Amino acid sequence: MQSVAFAQLRSEHFGRAHEIVVAATHWLNARGVRQWDTPIPPETYRERHDAGLNYGLFDNGDLVAVMTLKEEVPAYWQPVREFRTPFRWLSTLAIDRAHAGGGLGRKALLGAEDHLRNAGIPLIYLDCVDRGGALPRFYSGAGFTMLERREWPDWTMCLFSKDL
Repeated sequence: MQSVAFAQLRSEHFGRAHEIVVAATHWLNARGVRQWDTPIPPETYRERHDAGLNYGLFDNGDLVAVMTLKEEVPAYWQPVREFRTPFRWLSTLAIDRAHAGGGLGRKALLGAEDHLRNAGIPLIYLDCVDRGGALPRFYSGAGFTMLERREWPDWTMCLFSKDL
């Protein structure tokens, strides 16, 4: 029987968590989905990690998915819209490629939703690139509502939210 758990990452998870993010970045970029052009530098990911913002999905004790839950909105969205509070900004959702295809992305989102709901946080925001529609379809299929689609010269971003 499988045991899946969502939890805040501890210091011993940092190396493996960052490896998952780097591998996911390369995998997405190879398919033309430029969610992150380059992997998040280890020092940036370490800052998030040390601040307690990184979370993971564990399958039978193995770290198989990671994400960051922040309290701030990326600067590029702030001048164009107001955000309801309290909320968490979900970023850097990445699945271990060796475990991909088993619905772990959806399970990680559900774990984050349960965690935030239990913490009294009623709202999640996130954004994703729209290159071919795969990521927006994923988040829409997980019950997120697209609030805005914004185009820059080299990329298009979609802003989503979900009331918990």
